[in-house]
Amino acid sequence: MRHVYLIAPFLCLGLASDAQPEGTFLTDPDSPELQAFAKPMAVDESKCGCGPLRQPGETYYVSLRGDDKADGLSWPTAWRQIRHSVSRLRPGDTLVIGEGEYYEPHLEIPCEGEPGRPITIMAAPRQRVVLTGATAPGPLRKTPGARFTFQAEYRPDAARRGPRFIAVWESDTLIALQNGGDLARVDELPGTFCYDEARGKLYVRFSDSRGPESHGIRAMAAFRFDRRDVVLRDAPGVVVSGSYLHLKGLRFQHYHSGLLLRGATIREADGTLGPYPRSYRGGHHITVEACAFTATDLAGLAVSAGAQWNLIKGNYGVLNGVRGSILIMDRDASDNLIVGNWLDPSPATLRRKGSDFHYGINYYLAWPASRNHILNNTMNDTHSLRSKCLMKEAVIQGNVLVGELFTYPLGGVRPREELFTVRGNVLLGRVAVLTDPPALPAGENWIGPLVGFCNNFAPTPESLPRSVETARFADPAYVDYRLQSDSPLIGKALGGGDVGAFRQPQGGIFYVSPQGSARAAGTSERLAFQTLRRAAAALRAGDTLYVMEGDYNEPLVITASGEPGQPIRIRAHGKRRVALPEITVAGSSVTVEGFTVSGSAGDGITIRGRDATIRECLLQGNAGAGIRAEGAKDLNITHCTLVGNGVGLALERGSTGAAVRDSLFADNRLAPVSPADDSRQDYLVSNNAYFGPGVDEGRVAAEPGSVVAAPLFVDTNRRPAHRANAKPGSVVAAPLFVDTARHDYRLRWDSPAAHLAAYARAAGAFPVVLRAPAIAEVTSVNIRPESAVVAWTTPMDDTTGRVAFRPGGTDEWSEAADPEQGTVHAVGLTNLKPGVEYEFRVFAEGRRGGEASSPALSLKTSSRAPLAATYYLSPSGDDAADGRSPERAWRTLRKANAEVGPGDTVLIAPGEYYHPVAPLTGGKPGMRITYRRHGDGEAIIQGGGAATPLLLLPSKSYVTVEGLILTGTPYEGGGVARISDATDVELLRCRIGHRKPEGPFGHCILASGCRGLRIEGNVVWGTRYHVTAGGCTDLLIRNNTFTFGQVYSLNLGGRQERTKIVNNIFHAPVSVDRNPTIAFFTGSLNGIESDHNLFSLPRGRVAAVYKPGILTPAVPGTDLKEWQEKSGRDRNSLQTAPLFVDPEKGDFRLRPGSPAIGRGQGGVNIGALGMAE
Repeated sequence: MRHVYLIAPFLCLGLASDAQPEGTFLTDPDSPELQAFAKPMAVDESKCGCGPLRQPGETYYVSLRGDDKADGLSWPTAWRQIRHSVSRLRPGDTLVIGEGEYYEPHLEIPCEGEPGRPITIMAAPRQRVVLTGATAPGPLRKTPGARFTFQAEYRPDAARRGPRFIAVWESDTLIALQNGGDLARVDELPGTFCYDEARGKLYVRFSDSRGPESHGIRAMAAFRFDRRDVVLRDAPGVVVSGSYLHLKGLRFQHYHSGLLLRGATIREADGTLGPYPRSYRGGHHITVEACAFTATDLAGLAVSAGAQWNLIKGNYGVLNGVRGSILIMDRDASDNLIVGNWLDPSPATLRRKGSDFHYGINYYLAWPASRNHILNNTMNDTHSLRSKCLMKEAVIQGNVLVGELFTYPLGGVRPREELFTVRGNVLLGRVAVLTDPPALPAGENWIGPLVGFCNNFAPTPESLPRSVETARFADPAYVDYRLQSDSPLIGKALGGGDVGAFRQPQGGIFYVSPQGSARAAGTSERLAFQTLRRAAAALRAGDTLYVMEGDYNEPLVITASGEPGQPIRIRAHGKRRVALPEITVAGSSVTVEGFTVSGSAGDGITIRGRDATIRECLLQGNAGAGIRAEGAKDLNITHCTLVGNGVGLALERGSTGAAVRDSLFADNRLAPVSPADDSRQDYLVSNNAYFGPGVDEGRVAAEPGSVVAAPLFVDTNRRPAHRANAKPGSVVAAPLFVDTARHDYRLRWDSPAAHLAAYARAAGAFPVVLRAPAIAEVTSVNIRPESAVVAWTTPMDDTTGRVAFRPGGTDEWSEAADPEQGTVHAVGLTNLKPGVEYEFRVFAEGRRGGEASSPALSLKTSSRAPLAATYYLSPSGDDAADGRSPERAWRTLRKANAEVGPGDTVLIAPGEYYHPVAPLTGGKPGMRITYRRHGDGEAIIQGGGAATPLLLLPSKSYVTVEGLILTGTPYEGGGVARISDATDVELLRCRIGHRKPEGPFGHCILASGCRGLRIEGNVVWGTRYHVTAGGCTDLLIRNNTFTFGQVYSLNLGGRQERTKIVNNIFHAPVSVDRNPTIAFFTGSLNGIESDHNLFSLPRGRVAAVYKPGILTPAVPGTDLKEWQEKSGRDRNSLQTAPLFVDPEKGDFRLRPGSPAIGRGQGGVNIGALGMAE
């Protein structure tokens, strides 16, 4: 096939690559190369996607009221299940799906359309169709003996052995609950769950510690599962492997990956997959249009192997999984066009956020795909776009990126011939182009060996606020980065045109302000119209009018009409409060957004035109209707608050086809909604809140998934409206406004409407006010001459915290932060003075928002230090004991962490413990704090798949941890051990990874700014990086066994002084062929000793030294011989198999005859373990 595009090819880049050496940059704006590069790429969209339907086939229907035994040819005879329906579709057929939520786990769509006869699968026009892979376990009941935990029966598939993976969400907030590992931890930590497979029970604690009267749950299980591979059979959600298909208007929710596009690999004659590029059947010429993706575990839309020539257009993504809204994940996913999508934030909703890779669009693979073009999208997330590695010949053009653009070249791209092009975008976040771009002012134009950058608006972070202000964008509050008529970016692009994303904007932009001018053109804030009448008269299809703050005494009357796809938009400028006396919309295809209309003697807003949209408006205290529709067909009302009007909404004179969603009706005097008999046809309504006179509970109960309940009373103990596991619908209950007397119609955190709308947003026009956490049980313990511990709880809230303290009578405060997140907290105050009274206050910050502080309290340090002590820890211990003997042992590491001080030793009996090793104060020279296994057996620090890190030492020096097993960290943990800014810490003879390797997407040991860190005698089994150390001095890594890693085994960066790496075994330490086992991002090997190590490398290389920003090794080490020759290191090292007893089962003892025996420095064995007997 030919490539997708191109009307303006890169005319001179091939010649330029011959004329200039690799690694140089073109920066001359007058050069023919840059002039040619500046020309926008034009795309022939018809080359991608399914193309038009020229020969229609049958039209079939699916409905929640349908029956799969029917013929499916009409709504009365509709089918019930989508999976039943798709198996019957033929080229040219259309499947129309009616409103509602359809449980369709692991749905495969292998249908094959044809050119001119695509198969269309679509939501019925203007109806909300949700495909989900999650069920609603229930009923939820309080767990006996628990404070906050509820339980439900849950057996995902009784015919199959237990699931490999379970994802659980709160059904209303769409918050993903985190696996707490065990019931005790779940009852302590809000926003967690655990699953007892043997009993078939799911245990949950909701994120705000309320119960099933306020929340429900959705659970999804996968039986074959690997987080790295979205193409396994039952891990994805909806899999499209056919071709010439059109998916339109569907929402994918509660899947691993919501929608997966892929081809079926055609195997070679001998049955193998064959080399790249491979051949595929299906997966091509698919159009995904106007769909939505939300509440997924991995990604919203995944584009994988064999997905080619597809069109992904006009879709919406929000609150998706760890890899974001659109994920491209295979080198054979090429020639796809991603255009015109809007991607809102997808920050991690898990209580522990984990990996921060939730990009709007994310290419993630170690080998480049080709020609996936990303055009005219809005990526409204702190992480907008990532390409790791660089996609070949990809064009990023005309996009608005509110957040970071990150590129990471990993090879496979021919310099200058296969450029990654960034042209004509608005880039508001950090631009991380890791190919050593030239030292030019931000936003300048250049072509490098791998990346080209031209005509972008890309200010530095420091200059961002001022740069955005002076650029004079239309209205950043609406993410509208078109240019006002007096913008300095107009005409300033290289080669002509405007700088930024909108070189040829469609539709005019106008402004009106009471401070405007009667003679102004209205085309900028400075040239605003003075009257609403004149502004309205200027509007044509596709135009936008921004109404600026001020007092308006005239009504807004819109008589002009937009067109389908080109509406007229009227917006409150800056999303500020703009009050108008009345609004009348007589034209069609008009959107009115963000206004307040209150106190009218008649109606607030009157609609007479067709296809009008009223969004995020407050209609309050109007004598007539808040909104009155008169002959207004296909009216859309969304996210409006209608309160205290005569009638909330009146539909009259044939106003059929109205859709009323996500809105809030309260205390309207006659009724919330009054539809005339001639206006009831095709009335669509859901996700609304109703309260006050005239509520027709029977009608509300008929809305999809609705709940009718007793009203909420602010000052009583009555429970809120019971939503439980109801599907998204509407509620009848008091909305709980913040302060109606002051016209503050924001919602309280516990309002039944707080997460009622689509995508877990608040119903109505205003946001939710967050709950402040409650601080309780503040105490001071372990008070010593130079330190003390302050402890407290936030029983209802998942929080982080800190303590501010100062000597009494002084003004300067110091602070100490709690390293743990949760409900139980303690902070060590250090560098205190003996015998001094200190004032302190506790501060708590909620994971879900909200802040609180305690009153000022005091403590007095002691004058004499206690003698060094030995404490005992046992699984059968009691934290109320003194811990001074095995018989009086403590039970938890949390207790030990709070009580130990310089010189103390904690002897840990065999068994499992569920808190990290994290002393709140450090030791001193000659007075170490020691945690050591005591007795025969295994002392295990168990993360339970939830807790990370298991060893935490921020600025805690002179600490020894010896003989422990650290295991059970989350799949994508933030480090098994984290040590920072510490002196003389020892990690000795420990094991990371117990019965199985630790999660492949987590770090093992993270160290930064440490002095004298000693890592010796440890076994590491699994994790992504074994040791990551930056800026450390006197680092000793000796006699360890590092096994089964992913990216690098040792990842050393910054200034490393006197680093010694000796006597270690590296067995299968990386999984990527070209990655080094030891990666020195140090620029040189000065001050680094490496020798007497054993490298056993089924994949990967021995070592490499990198200079900053340059990914070609300065000192390569493909194998040990080359490394020895180039580096002068590892003269006595070996590259061979270590002969472990059974490495696949985690037995890393040496077999007799192992080459590691006696070959270490000083004649000792290499590695952490001796020879098996």
